[in-house]
Amino acid sequence: MSFRLILVAATTTGLAVPAIATPGVELAQATPAKPAPQAPKPVTRATVIQDLDTTFKAVDTNHDGVLDKNEMAAAQTAALQQRTAREQQRAGAEFTKLDTNKDGQLSKAEFLAALQPVRARETPDQMVAQLDANKDGKVSVEEYRAPRLAGFDKLDANHDGTVSPQEIQAARKK
Repeated sequence: MSFRLILVAATTTGLAVPAIATPGVELAQATPAKPAPQAPKPVTRATVIQDLDTTFKAVDTNHDGVLDKNEMAAAQTAALQQRTAREQQRAGAEFTKLDTNKDGQLSKAEFLAALQPVRARETPDQMVAQLDANKDGKVSVEEYRAPRLAGFDKLDANHDGTVSPQEIQAARKK
């Protein structure tokens, strides 16, 4: 199992920078969350180094100047606990928002009310304009087939009329 560990320190300018990158799990900020971010400000290399060193020192609990597996594990565990707490808080707030009758349970109606409406990506006029090759305001069966068949023909590298799994795989690599 491969994980990615990134300890994040808040810089003195308010930007978060990666403090440590080693195998592990993405970890949370070392400092409390700030209010809504404003426009990014310039950050100097010296500031980044200072923030990295601060985070390193926080993880180096035995103060020997190196991070061992136990210190990394402890930092990872703490960050995962923080992230879990934030996610539970976010989910709880979302639940409370959906629970419109405040009975501590979500009915099917309350749950479905939160769904975003399904909308068309294009108007019928846009669809006709896109497919109507001869611009007569109508879409013939040939015009309707043309875009999909062009895609099929592109995938059918050996032009045998069949798209094989190998041709699909080759197209994904492109």
